[in-house]
Amino acid sequence: GGRTLTLNVGGTPTTYTSANGTISGLVDAVNAAKSGVKAKLLQTAPDTYRMVLTATKSGADAAFTATGTGWTALATSTTGVDAQLKVDGVNVKRSGNVVTDLLDGVELTLKQPTTAAAQLAVTRDDTALANKVSALVDAANSVINAVKKQTATSSTAASRGILAGDTTAIGLADEIRNGIASGITGTDGVLRSASKLGITLTKDGTIAFDAAKLRTSLAEDPAGVTAMLGRGGSSSISGVSVTSVLSSSNPGPHAISITQIASSSALVGVPIPPPPAGSTINMTVTTPNGTTTVTFSAGNTYAQTSANLTQAMTRSGLLIEATTDGASFSLTEKRAGSKNTFSVSGPDAASVMGFTAPTVVGNDAIVKIAGKTLTGTGKSVNHEGATLLVDATAVQLAGAGGEIAGAYQVTDGLGGLLARVGGKSTTATASTAKSALDSQIKDLQTRIDRYDDTLQRKEATLRAKFTAMDTVLTRLQGQMSSLSNFTSSRG
Repeated sequence: GGRTLTLNVGGTPTTYTSANGTISGLVDAVNAAKSGVKAKLLQTAPDTYRMVLTATKSGADAAFTATGTGWTALATSTTGVDAQLKVDGVNVKRSGNVVTDLLDGVELTLKQPTTAAAQLAVTRDDTALANKVSALVDAANSVINAVKKQTATSSTAASRGILAGDTTAIGLADEIRNGIASGITGTDGVLRSASKLGITLTKDGTIAFDAAKLRTSLAEDPAGVTAMLGRGGSSSISGVSVTSVLSSSNPGPHAISITQIASSSALVGVPIPPPPAGSTINMTVTTPNGTTTVTFSAGNTYAQTSANLTQAMTRSGLLIEATTDGASFSLTEKRAGSKNTFSVSGPDAASVMGFTAPTVVGNDAIVKIAGKTLTGTGKSVNHEGATLLVDATAVQLAGAGGEIAGAYQVTDGLGGLLARVGGKSTTATASTAKSALDSQIKDLQTRIDRYDDTLQRKEATLRAKFTAMDTVLTRLQGQMSSLSNFTSSRG
């Protein structure tokens, strides 16, 4: 009950106490703080416990120290280290063992140290790719066959479809066939025959798929085949990319010009002497999400103080990075845009760190597309279902005389072509394209069910009318019989 515990994370010391005077209460206090360290109790023997403190993140930057009184010992059992690897002769460090930002499109999971260099081979899963294309073709054929059956015309009721001659239903199948026959424009803007994917139209109006042909095309032209599969976009402007495309976006080139690039909120401090090493610095940071007090320790150098401030910002849930030029400090919001504003206050902000400016505001990207001015959210601009990342630089903008002109291209690909069937608005991946086709089948079935309900109601109405007419005729026949008998009796 008399123990104290102080954890120093990223240069910021914090002392914890137990609300109920027990060691379990101290564990609860540490975990509730979410400071980057988690605590738990281990029972090593009857009535004997140990408290284990572990960093919530891996790597050297997650290191912490623990001090206190009343403990038998406070010893470090494991020191966090960064993963180290060498790729093509270049030394690389990462804080975790799952590396996703090193090789484009490749995720590496590091399992153990190696004593010799390993050759990493990255290959496509052609079988999985063929299975996805096959699933798309099957879904498209399901729509075509359902339309063919339900729209069939015949003089006999048994052969006539419930949607006989329905032009809307027939148009769904025609839309699929016409798209395949017209060829597929890939994300690279090149129009290619669907046969390159092993897809052809048959005499009966359905679609055939040859997986072997697809594998051959992948071996001969992997980039071209891959470009044909998914809906996407490209840009002629360096620094502008198309990050997502919905099926509501119109295929084809779209002229675009950039008149303003996005920028981040940034605060530059005035030159100031370095704060005394080890001193505690407190600042209040205000963002649109609220006000936060940030506490950190000054380092032995400008660079160390700046690093400690960045870590304290991260622990406080702020996406603000501190830097230094060796004579002053600066703060920069990691996200661009006018919504990500911030300001700092408190006596240490000005007197110790040199931050005297008011609230700083970033800029949003501004573009012109088809004569219409669009203001983005930071670097992201949406236009007719396409999302553009405008990451051009100030040097580019100045070199172009204040306006960078070019175009971005939206192409369907096989996934987008099928996802657009029937006007469905959905992202164009293999799974969502199949979902769009499945939805068309469901819509057809719903219409069929409605026709069935209508026919049943009409049949019930006609039967009721026939029964009523039969009753009236029976009554009339009875009256006529009585009248005939009466006439006969009168001579």
